[in-house]
Amino acid sequence: MFQLYKKRNFNALINDTFMFIKAHGKNYFGNYLTINGGPLLLLLILIFIIGRYFFGGILSGLGSPQSQIIIANYFENNTGYFIGVGVVFALIALLLSILNISYPIIYLDILSQGKQPTASAIFKGIKARIGRFIVFVLASLITFLPIAALLGGVSILLIIIIIGIPVAFILWAAFSCWGFLSLFDNLTTNRNFFTALGNGYHMLFKNFWAHMGTTAIFLLISFALQMATSLISSLINALVFFVTGENSAEDATIFLIIMFLLSTIVSYFFSSINMLAHGMIYYSCKEDEEKKTMHSEIDLIGTDSE
Repeated sequence: MFQLYKKRNFNALINDTFMFIKAHGKNYFGNYLTINGGPLLLLLILIFIIGRYFFGGILSGLGSPQSQIIIANYFENNTGYFIGVGVVFALIALLLSILNISYPIIYLDILSQGKQPTASAIFKGIKARIGRFIVFVLASLITFLPIAALLGGVSILLIIIIIGIPVAFILWAAFSCWGFLSLFDNLTTNRNFFTALGNGYHMLFKNFWAHMGTTAIFLLISFALQMATSLISSLINALVFFVTGENSAEDATIFLIIMFLLSTIVSYFFSSINMLAHGMIYYSCKEDEEKKTMHSEIDLIGTDSE
């Protein structure tokens, strides 16, 4: 039985994230596909349509002497198509983002209550918190966004100084961890945005290096996975060129689409795992504050004595 409420150091935060997947992976990803599978599939289909006909139309005109005119006419003749598909794409991406980010938070919340998470219970929990999620995002525009802009400026200055790159990475990892913990607190409890913001900041500094380090590790894993996806696509493209001896604009379009589809799937699935890692941080902090494990053990002693 996986213990959610538990004080964790850096090693335990990393290990318990994967131990959780080992213990609950079948149920977790099964319900994930039930809730997120439909919107994700629609998004992938739209990416294929946009890539196949949008980029395909552009690339087909690049070899012509009048490529600029051809591309301009292509945009002009398909304006309605681009706007319509773009709006649908944005709406589906927004819905999927809400589901994808909320899903791990609600799943862990149900599990923390000693219940087995089901797709209907998770979806009900997400539906009940959509309003709070939207408020969090809107409120973030006047809180996190200005801080992110300031942090971006500082990071540019640090990156110019080569030795400042690790410092910039630490700052972004800490900032991301703060945001994720604030969202966890906001959606798991009835606290308002600013209270959750303060709690997230407090939890980050409860064990700063362990919490920031966990976020940094998962950011690096995400980057490595994206690079691996691009590398695989490039290797397939090179293999086709080696076998056929040519690589047409249509082939280039297909491989670009494949790379983007794989990248999208990896991004969404791993972002869910990333949220699980921050769930380990969140419930570690909750255990440190509320001593739920100790209280449960005391209750069990009382039960045994009866």
